[in-house]
Amino acid sequence: MERKGAVAHQMGFGGPARTEAPKVLDVAYPNPLVIDQRARLCLPVEAREGFQPGLDGTVQVVVGQLPGEPCLWLMSRERYAAFVERIGNRAGETASGRRLKTILLSNFARVTVDAQGRISIPEGQLKAAKIEKSIRLVGHGAERIEIWATEVLEAESKTHADAAVALL
Repeated sequence: MERKGAVAHQMGFGGPARTEAPKVLDVAYPNPLVIDQRARLCLPVEAREGFQPGLDGTVQVVVGQLPGEPCLWLMSRERYAAFVERIGNRAGETASGRRLKTILLSNFARVTVDAQGRISIPEGQLKAAKIEKSIRLVGHGAERIEIWATEVLEAESKTHADAAVALL
């Protein structure tokens, strides 16, 4: 088990114990990345920093999409657990609240990061996000990393440019 932890540390995962929330990626990764023929994405080291190995030494992350969102979300197991709790608190225990929670959470899957830092993205999620080959990563600090089809992000950027400038 120590060997797996050592490998995880060499791959850019883990490291010394942290007292603050792990930082994942807090800006857009500057270069487009490519999904290979097996639907795998090789995460840059900067994007892996906040993902900690579990007790078995493996690094698992959660990838999914909210209904109506044009991108996928990539989260650590810890952030996903907090996300699930937040949805549960907001949805409540009514029948419609439980259904809403089921719909939201059914779009997420736990995946393992392999020794080369790759994740396999489920085919249905790639189709839903219109990802064919070229992608861009946009980080939201410790909360999540968004995985965008390059063309979709460019179109969204053009469509919402005025609103983005208004925020500044």
